[in-house]
Amino acid sequence: MRSPLRRRPGKSDTWYRHVLPTAAVLFLAALAAACGSRGTATPAGKPLIVGTTTQIADIVRNIAGDRAAVVSLVGPNRDPHDYEPTTDAVEQVARSRVVFKNGAGLDDWLDRVLKNAGGSRPTVDLSAVVHLRYDAGQPDPHYWMDPTNVERMVPAIRDALVAADPADATAYRANANRYLQQVRTMDAQVKSIFDTVPTAGRKLVTDHDAFHYFADHFGLDYVGTILRGLSTSSEPTTQQLAALVGAIRDQGVKAIFAEASLNPKLAEQIGRDAGVKVVTDLYGDSLGPPGSDAGTYIGMMVSNARAIAEALR
Repeated sequence: MRSPLRRRPGKSDTWYRHVLPTAAVLFLAALAAACGSRGTATPAGKPLIVGTTTQIADIVRNIAGDRAAVVSLVGPNRDPHDYEPTTDAVEQVARSRVVFKNGAGLDDWLDRVLKNAGGSRPTVDLSAVVHLRYDAGQPDPHYWMDPTNVERMVPAIRDALVAADPADATAYRANANRYLQQVRTMDAQVKSIFDTVPTAGRKLVTDHDAFHYFADHFGLDYVGTILRGLSTSSEPTTQQLAALVGAIRDQGVKAIFAEASLNPKLAEQIGRDAGVKVVTDLYGDSLGPPGSDAGTYIGMMVSNARAIAEALR
């Protein structure tokens, strides 16, 4: 039985592996082989850079600036845990100059995309340069929730872009320095937002176990989650849900926070059982739509902080 919090848009994994027309795969492989390790340019004459998730792509985009076209394989408000690659994803990777992946188990599906894309290009696993926390021996892939990890990612992204496009090295370095300052400014802003919440009231309950880095960095007490484990595919038991309701009541938690990319039905039921409000517009695994308050990484962090602080005050 699927958890009511999961949303599985798109075609099945079986379709992707076995029914994808052979001719299409061969065509894309031939295209990638023709491109070689150099990748190809977009119609605007810019190299194509791929990020697996919206957060990764947005951070890369800030460092690339106008020197490259950056795309995300997973779209806004989509769950990367159960993302099922498409032929468009294969084609984008086949045409790319560099691929940046989240790693730590969040986007293992990229291996299939790279195989079907053929050719070769640098693939940068950004989880290798950050500080990871572990849960039951598994790395927590939501490391971007700690801004200091993004500060570690920026030099790795800068250096990969410089290696792929040395002619624009000066621009990449300047963009990286500028973005680092913006991230640090955001970090200070979020801390000031939580300063408005009494320390005893800074208790966090979420529908998905994606906010540990956020809670640790900004001084929140992570009371619990509805979905246990680091993936949205986990199935909570009746006993686990009852224990969470009890913890919410016992510890005086004021709200439950649900991610916009997940179905809020179960969170709303627990909210009714515990007698607390449910906030359904947080962004964890994905950014919001372009142009929205959570449409960029920095915007998402500030938007989440404001929503959480308002509910906890």
